[in-house]
Amino acid sequence: MLTGTVFTLFLSLHLLNLLAAIVSAEAYNQVQSVLRGMYQNPLGETLLVFVPLTIHIYCSLRLRWLRRRKRPSPVAVRQRLQRLAGWFLLLAIAGHVLATRGASLFYGIHPGFEGLSFTLWYLPGYFYPYYFLLALAGFYHGLAGVAQAIPHLTGTCRWLRPVRLQGVLTSAAAAGFLWGLLGLGGTFYDTPFPPDSEYARLAASLFGLDIGEPF
Repeated sequence: MLTGTVFTLFLSLHLLNLLAAIVSAEAYNQVQSVLRGMYQNPLGETLLVFVPLTIHIYCSLRLRWLRRRKRPSPVAVRQRLQRLAGWFLLLAIAGHVLATRGASLFYGIHPGFEGLSFTLWYLPGYFYPYYFLLALAGFYHGLAGVAQAIPHLTGTCRWLRPVRLQGVLTSAAAAGFLWGLLGLGGTFYDTPFPPDSEYARLAASLFGLDIGEPF
C-alpha cells in the first residue's frame, strides 16, 4: 500500500500536467518543465517512480497469485474497477514510458505539448481514447488505492472511502481530462502544426512514417 501511495504522488503530478493543456500550449510546457525538474532527476525518478512502481507491480501480482489459490470471495464493484484499471495500466505502462521517457533519454527530445498534439493529429482514432483511458484509469486506480491505504496506515481519512464521493471525483477528473485532450488537439486555441515538432520528426525517422497528413 505504501509504495502505491508514493507512486500516486508522481501520478498526480503527471495528471496535473494534462489539465494544464486546458489553458494553453505554453501553460502545458511550463508546468511540464517545472515538474520534470522534480521527477526526471536521478533521485526523484528512483524514489518517486522506479522503486515504488516496481515494488507495487510485484506486490500486486503476488497478491493476485495468492488469491487464485484461495476460494474466490465476492468482490465489491469499486474493487473490481480498481483491479481492471490496474491491469490496463500494467499493459500500457511499458509502451508509454518508452514513447515518452525513452525519447528524452536516448534522443534528447521531450515530447511536450507538440509531441502529444502530433500523436492526436496523426492517429486520432487511437490516441484520443488511449490517452483518456490511461489518465482515467490512473486517476481511479490511484484514488481507490489511497482511499484504502491511508486509513490502514494512519487510522484517519475514512471520509475518502464512500463510493459516491469516489464517483463524483472520478467524474470531475474525467471531464477535466477530456477538456485537456481537446486542448492538446487544438480545439480551443491555435497550436503549432503538429508535423513540425521534433518529436514528430523523430517518430518519422524511427518508424518510416509519412507525417505529411493524418493516418
